[in-house]
Amino acid sequence: MENAKILHIEDNTYFIDVVKTSLNLDQQGHSVVEIANNMENARESLYRLARNELDFNVVLLDSNLSSESTKGADAKRIIQIIKELKLELITIGCSEDNLKINSVDVDFELPKQDFGTDKLIALINSI
Repeated sequence: MENAKILHIEDNTYFIDVVKTSLNLDQQGHSVVEIANNMENARESLYRLARNELDFNVVLLDSNLSSESTKGADAKRIIQIIKELKLELITIGCSEDNLKINSVDVDFELPKQDFGTDKLIALINSI
Protein backbone atom coordinates (compact mmCIF):
# COMPACT_ATOMS: atom_id res chain seq x y z
CA MET A 1 0.00 0.00 0.00
CA GLU A 2 1.23 3.46 -0.86
CA ASN A 3 0.03 6.69 0.69
CA ALA A 4 -1.56 5.09 3.73
CA LYS A 5 -3.59 7.60 5.71
CA ILE A 6 -3.58 6.49 9.29
CA LEU A 7 -5.77 7.02 12.32
CA HIS A 8 -3.45 6.26 15.26
CA ILE A 9 -5.37 5.24 18.37
CA GLU A 10 -2.88 5.33 21.24
CA ASP A 11 -2.64 6.82 24.74
CA ASN A 12 1.17 6.82 25.05
CA THR A 13 2.43 10.22 23.84
CA TYR A 14 5.99 8.99 23.28
CA PHE A 15 4.76 6.18 21.01
CA ILE A 16 2.46 8.60 19.18
CA ASP A 17 5.41 10.89 18.42
CA VAL A 18 7.67 8.04 17.27
CA VAL A 19 5.08 6.64 14.86
CA LYS A 20 3.99 10.00 13.50
CA THR A 21 7.52 11.24 12.89
CA SER A 22 8.65 7.99 11.29
CA LEU A 23 5.67 7.62 8.98
CA ASN A 24 5.65 11.24 7.94
CA LEU A 25 9.32 10.93 6.91
CA ASP A 26 8.76 7.69 4.98
CA GLN A 27 9.21 7.84 1.22
CA GLN A 28 6.04 5.82 0.49
CA GLY A 29 3.81 8.75 1.35
CA HIS A 30 2.33 7.27 4.53
CA SER A 31 1.08 9.74 7.10
CA VAL A 32 -0.73 9.92 10.39
CA VAL A 33 -3.73 12.12 9.63
CA GLU A 34 -5.54 11.78 12.96
CA ILE A 35 -4.61 10.82 16.52
CA ALA A 36 -7.08 9.59 19.12
CA ASN A 37 -5.73 9.17 22.64
CA ASN A 38 -8.91 7.87 24.28
CA MET A 39 -12.11 6.01 23.43
CA GLU A 40 -14.20 9.15 23.00
CA ASN A 41 -11.74 10.61 20.47
CA ALA A 42 -11.43 7.26 18.65
CA ARG A 43 -15.20 6.92 18.38
CA GLU A 44 -15.54 10.49 17.11
CA SER A 45 -12.80 9.98 14.50
CA LEU A 46 -14.56 6.88 13.16
CA TYR A 47 -17.90 8.70 13.00
CA ARG A 48 -16.24 11.63 11.23
CA LEU A 49 -14.87 9.18 8.65
CA ALA A 50 -18.37 7.73 8.18
CA ARG A 51 -19.68 11.28 7.59
CA ASN A 52 -16.84 11.96 5.08
CA GLU A 53 -15.35 14.61 7.34
CA LEU A 54 -12.04 12.73 7.64
CA ASP A 55 -10.09 10.55 5.25
CA PHE A 56 -8.03 7.59 6.44
CA ASN A 57 -7.73 3.98 5.33
CA VAL A 58 -5.66 2.38 8.11
CA VAL A 59 -6.26 2.23 11.86
CA LEU A 60 -3.22 1.59 14.04
CA LEU A 61 -4.60 0.77 17.46
CA ASP A 62 -3.52 0.04 20.98
CA SER A 63 -5.49 -2.46 23.00
CA ASN A 64 -6.25 -0.46 26.13
CA LEU A 65 -6.64 3.30 26.27
CA SER A 66 -7.23 3.63 30.01
CA SER A 67 -6.17 1.92 33.20
CA GLU A 68 -9.70 0.54 33.57
CA SER A 69 -9.45 -1.35 30.27
CA THR A 70 -7.77 -4.77 30.15
CA LYS A 71 -7.28 -7.60 27.67
CA GLY A 72 -8.00 -5.47 24.63
CA ALA A 73 -11.42 -4.25 25.75
CA ASP A 74 -11.00 -0.84 24.10
CA ALA A 75 -9.67 -2.36 20.88
CA LYS A 76 -12.68 -4.71 20.79
CA ARG A 77 -15.01 -1.71 21.07
CA ILE A 78 -13.16 0.09 18.29
CA ILE A 79 -13.38 -2.92 15.97
CA GLN A 80 -17.10 -3.21 16.82
CA ILE A 81 -17.68 0.44 15.86
CA ILE A 82 -15.80 -0.07 12.57
CA LYS A 83 -18.05 -3.03 11.76
CA GLU A 84 -21.26 -1.26 12.82
CA LEU A 85 -20.42 1.71 10.59
CA LYS A 86 -19.42 -0.66 7.77
CA LEU A 87 -16.10 1.12 7.31
CA GLU A 88 -13.61 -0.52 4.99
CA LEU A 89 -10.39 -0.04 6.90
CA ILE A 90 -7.20 -1.99 7.42
CA THR A 91 -6.66 -2.52 11.15
CA ILE A 92 -3.23 -3.04 12.68
CA GLY A 93 -2.98 -3.90 16.34
CA CYS A 94 0.06 -2.46 18.04
CA SER A 95 -0.03 -3.26 21.72
CA GLU A 96 1.81 -4.90 24.56
CA ASP A 97 -1.09 -7.37 24.73
CA ASN A 98 -1.56 -10.02 22.07
CA LEU A 99 -4.79 -8.80 20.53
CA LYS A 100 -5.63 -11.92 18.55
CA ILE A 101 -5.25 -14.09 21.66
CA ASN A 102 -7.68 -11.69 23.38
CA SER A 103 -10.17 -12.17 20.51
CA VAL A 104 -9.64 -8.74 18.97
CA ASP A 105 -10.31 -9.13 15.26
CA VAL A 106 -7.52 -6.99 13.76
CA ASP A 107 -6.26 -7.60 10.24
CA PHE A 108 -2.59 -7.48 11.24
CA GLU A 109 -0.65 -7.33 14.47
CA LEU A 110 2.70 -5.77 15.32
CA PRO A 111 3.37 -6.21 19.05
CA LYS A 112 5.02 -3.27 20.80
CA GLN A 113 7.75 -5.54 22.17
CA ASP A 114 8.76 -6.31 18.54
CA PHE A 115 7.99 -2.82 17.25
CA GLY A 116 10.27 -0.94 14.97
CA THR A 117 9.26 1.79 12.60
CA ASP A 118 10.96 -0.14 9.81
CA LYS A 119 8.72 -3.14 10.61
CA LEU A 120 5.59 -0.96 10.61
CA ILE A 121 6.52 0.62 7.29
CA ALA A 122 7.33 -2.79 5.78
CA LEU A 123 3.96 -4.13 6.97
CA ILE A 124 2.03 -1.19 5.51
CA ASN A 125 3.98 -1.45 2.24
CA SER A 126 3.08 -5.16 2.00
CA ILE A 127 -0.67 -4.57 2.29
